[in-house]
Amino acid sequence: SDLNINLNQKSMKIKTITRSHLQNMEHLEFTNHVLNMAKTANLEKMNPLIAPLEAAYKAENEALNQPRALDGTADLVELDEERDRAFRMFQTMLDARKYEKNKDLVKTARMVQSIVDRYPNLAEANYDKESAMIDNLIDDLNGAEAKAWVTTLGLVEAIKRLDEGNKAFRARTQQRLAKGEASGSVDVKKLRQITDDALNAVLRRMDSLDDLFPSAEVTALIKTYNALVDGKQFLLAKRKATNAAATVRKKNDWGKMLAEHYALFEVEQKLSPGSLSFTGNTMGSKEQRLYELAVADGEKTIWVRLKRKKLVEATADEVAKAKQAQNSKHKSK
Repeated sequence: SDLNINLNQKSMKIKTITRSHLQNMEHLEFTNHVLNMAKTANLEKMNPLIAPLEAAYKAENEALNQPRALDGTADLVELDEERDRAFRMFQTMLDARKYEKNKDLVKTARMVQSIVDRYPNLAEANYDKESAMIDNLIDDLNGAEAKAWVTTLGLVEAIKRLDEGNKAFRARTQQRLAKGEASGSVDVKKLRQITDDALNAVLRRMDSLDDLFPSAEVTALIKTYNALVDGKQFLLAKRKATNAAATVRKKNDWGKMLAEHYALFEVEQKLSPGSLSFTGNTMGSKEQRLYELAVADGEKTIWVRLKRKKLVEATADEVAKAKQAQNSKHKSK
């Protein structure tokens, strides 16, 4: 009978893919392909779902194609470079005073340097952090005692230049904020969820049509969709392999870097020479990164960090905070 023929035609399985693993532009491209497939198929019972999918696609596309450079980006780069130059000039002048013949000047220079040392890596900090650090440094140098030291060393003009540079940077930042511009103002994640809901509706309808009203057109649509999924799965598998290889290289580099400091750390910790090795486990990033070391013939491991080119054992509080931050990061994914 016709019913038996239709049931026998039901043989297509719609393949699945974890779309959250796709990068933003890949997700957009994936949606565009499905949209075009649905339009080309022109199936009466699927056509009502095309409009919501198209609207979601357009919203996501607009969000991803908005201007990346906000107003004043070039100005801020130049202003930041100017305050960095001002700070380096101040530091260079201060360094020179440390080599004065007059011992009192040398002592004064060291006192000023002790204030500057409260703000490590100042010129390398991000915009907001650097602004705050310079503000605090200027305040410290304007203190009664420090101001006398700075005057004695002839650094007043250098500090004035740094202060003016920082204020100019802050003023330009305020101008940008006054226009209501801020990075991340569009919630792409939320837009992707709306698009995914529209995609899921199309896929459910596709499966229902194949189940209840199988036809050559529905079969062709599913085959085309499955080919799209196969292509994206290959892309994700390739990326996973590339990332895994990069992780191995990174861990090898960390291991070599840490090995250079084992000898001194083993002496400080009263460990046998050559007893330390890197487990490959880390927590945190950049300067805050902790590394896990194994001790030969020992059951416990040691979490360390690199401070001033030497290994220092991380405190229990530092380890706990790093674990908490790592767990929070994994839960948010």
